[in-house]
Parts: sequence; C-alpha cells; structure tokens
Amino acid sequence: MKKIKLLIVSVGSLVGKCILDCIDSRRERFHVIGINSLAESPMNYRCDEVYLAPPINDERFEPWFRDFVARQQPDIILPGRDDDIVFLANFRANTPELEARIPCGQPGIAKIIRDKVLTYRWAKTHQLPFAESLWFDSEPSLEILTAFAERVGFPIIAKPKFGFGSRGVFILDDHEALATVALSPETIFQEFLGPVPDLSIPKQMLKQGVPLFFQVNDDFQYAAQTLIRPDGTRTPTFISISKMVLGRLEHFAHHQDAAIEALTEQYCTQLYKDGWVGPVNLQCRQDRQGVWKVHELNLRFSGGTSSRLLLGYDEIGNLLASFYPALEVPIHSTETHPDDYVVRFLSDYYLSHADIGELQAKGHWKKY
Repeated sequence: MKKIKLLIVSVGSLVGKCILDCIDSRRERFHVIGINSLAESPMNYRCDEVYLAPPINDERFEPWFRDFVARQQPDIILPGRDDDIVFLANFRANTPELEARIPCGQPGIAKIIRDKVLTYRWAKTHQLPFAESLWFDSEPSLEILTAFAERVGFPIIAKPKFGFGSRGVFILDDHEALATVALSPETIFQEFLGPVPDLSIPKQMLKQGVPLFFQVNDDFQYAAQTLIRPDGTRTPTFISISKMVLGRLEHFAHHQDAAIEALTEQYCTQLYKDGWVGPVNLQCRQDRQGVWKVHELNLRFSGGTSSRLLLGYDEIGNLLASFYPALEVPIHSTETHPDDYVVRFLSDYYLSHADIGELQAKGHWKKY
C-alpha cells in the first residue's frame, strides 16, 4: 500500500507534536515530512524527513514553499501554528491545483480569526457571545481603559492581539495596575471570565521578593473541539475541562455541557457561512451573570489534540475520513468517552549534534 505523504508545517510547534503523537498508532500509513525554521526542535527528528524553511512571515517563505511543494508533491498539508493557517488558506485559494491537499477554508475568515480584535468584531456583528473587549486603534487612553474596567468589573485581562499559548497575558486587578500597564495598539483588553482568582498571595510574594516561578491558578479551562466537514456538517463536539500550569495543559478530562455544545453550534454555523471548513477550537467561560462566552477561537488542532485521542476522540482520523475518505485511514474514536482523565508529564528527547548539523548545513535531514 502506497504511503500517504503528509506535510506538517511548523512541525516543531506543540500542535506539530500532537499531530505526530496522534498518527503514531498508524504510522505505517504515512511518510511524514516536516518543515521548520529551527533546526534544534526535537519534533524535526520524529519525521521521516525534515526541511529547514524560512520563517513563515518572511518574504522568502512563499516562493520557497511553492517550489518545495511542487517538488515534494505532498498528499496532505497540515498547519502547526495560527500563522500557518492564514498562509495555507491564501496559498490554497491562489493555487487551485493544490486545493484538495489543504483541508481548510477561505482566507478571509482565517485572517479574521487570527486577529483577536477582528474576531471580537466578527462575533459581535453576528451576535455571538464573546468576552467584552477593548483596544486602541489610535492614541491609547487610560481614561477609556479605566471606564471599560469599571463597566465590566475588575479584574480584566490584557493580552497580545496575535498571541498564543497564554504568552504575554496579564491580569489587571485594580486602578494601580491599570496605571502601570503599557498601552499599545498591539494589546487587547478583555473582561475576566470565570471564577475570579485570589491575587493576594502572588502580590504579597512580590513585596517579599520576586519568585523564580509563580503563577495564578487556572483550574477551569473549558474548550470545545469539532470539525466542519466540506458539506457543512460537523463531527461530534468534544468538550473538555483542564487545569493549566504556567500556560500549559497538565490535567485534562471530558466534560458534558449542553450550553457549551449550543455555543459551539452557533459559532460553527456562522464560520461555515463565512467560508470555513476544517478544525475549530473554542475556549469559553461563564461571565458574572452565568452566560457562556468565548474568549479564544482557533481554526486548528490544539495542544489538547493528543489528550483527546487518549479519551476516545480522534481529530486526525475525523479529518482524514471527512476530507480524504478514499484513503481509508482507521479512525480511533469511541462512541462514549471514559470518566477518567489525562495527565501530561515531561518527556525526554535525545538530540544529535550530527543530525542538527546536517539539517543546518544541507537544509534537509532524512531518517535512514
């Protein structure tokens, strides 16, 4: 049986790792090609071969990628990061002969969901519940930010417009914090959803000295994952509740909630109308009135993809069955999901100076 040539863009990302984890049980069906801008990522060397690429936002990347795909002729191309989604959606739209190999939707909606400000505007336009948000297109104003915080209630969240993985996120819990935050057009402010954390302990710790490591507990991270098929139907939704430590998933369990299911249906209906097919991941919490609202929306697999597989939800299998049924790749989903949980623990990866050197010198490494 001919192997499926699977190309993973940004294979060194967390999503790239999850894709590799999820195909391990059927690896004999795939020849995996990775591309990455960093030679030192251990995920590179889990591929059958990997190529060193320019960063995706570099002007050199598009011609490099076009030539690369023409030579390699991959059967399926999957993104690892948010920027990859926007690039691949545009590439797909401008390269009709490769349309079937990139399972995603239209570039317009991909660009909107990549930008947190545009996402908020889009959600409000379509009356979709979303965390109240504020940003500054022009001159930032502390007075406007203060009025926003008083309207939605302290604390509020400050995060980058194009951020990911909880990086650069701050909790502002009083007027003093507002006065010290750097106001920038690249920052978006949001109402705080979910249980309000006790910030007294970390604030007291800072007065005694700066801890080497500390975090605000995040034990109630709700997420919904689904897939919009090419005909507009959806795969079942997997809702999870997880505990995050320093922005990373550590404890993951299945969760049933009709309100989150309905919220996911609302968003997917509009996303399909606006041209999206493919994975959808939304994160949500209840506001102070008990209304479920989305605070993050992604059009990709997520860091929980491999955890969901362990609980009987096969996102990779669902995508392959929906977009490439003729390949007959087995799906490892179960009808019900166990009332158990997944713990994510550290892993060790051996890296060879020789392998890294080969990739850096030749721009290509292959498993022999």
